[in-house]
Amino acid sequence: MSNRHDIGILIPAYNEEEKIKNVIDEFKHYGKIFVVDDRSTDKTAKICSKKKVKLIKNSTQLGYDASLRKGIEYIIENEKGIKFVITADADGQHIAKYLKKFLEKSKKYYCVVGIRNYFNRISEHIVNFFSKLLFNISDPLCGMKLYNLQKMRNKSLIFKSKNDYCGMFFFLGYKKENVANIQIKVRKKSKVSSYGSGMLANFSIIKSFILSISW
Repeated sequence: MSNRHDIGILIPAYNEEEKIKNVIDEFKHYGKIFVVDDRSTDKTAKICSKKKVKLIKNSTQLGYDASLRKGIEYIIENEKGIKFVITADADGQHIAKYLKKFLEKSKKYYCVVGIRNYFNRISEHIVNFFSKLLFNISDPLCGMKLYNLQKMRNKSLIFKSKNDYCGMFFFLGYKKENVANIQIKVRKKSKVSSYGSGMLANFSIIKSFILSISW
């Protein structure tokens, strides 16, 4: 079983000054915290600096998925002692106690994807349906996932170019039989997500899904 020195907790963040401190405090007991600040205009970066976590600052605003990729690349290149990365959102939606179940699953699987107890949009139901059909994986949009970094290192991070592959589909780098789901409960969102709201957000999510599975 891994210990906290083997585990990196990766948190992409944009303007999360209201939640980021609590998220760091909740997850820091499980591993080393890495926050990718996506050019926040509030106090997110300042709060992270005070909490003495590893802060990775984007020079330009990249968006959620590219920030996630940047964080994983940084850990693979600079943190050789980290064996597993667990991703979590900065808005306080995810609950740290489920990490124990993710790590239990890691004994058998190289990647573990959370299944939330509710979806926020119709597009998430659509993506969930096709992901289950194509890959036998539910809720790829869930931001709480575990990755075995050894396998990703061996595949040179599984990226063939600098295209903006969506973080929700990093699990495509593993064989299907090495990826598993786990049921989790999440807290209600207190603000609009990085995808925005309304029909435009639903379109963006479905577009991201199509681009992701075409790589």
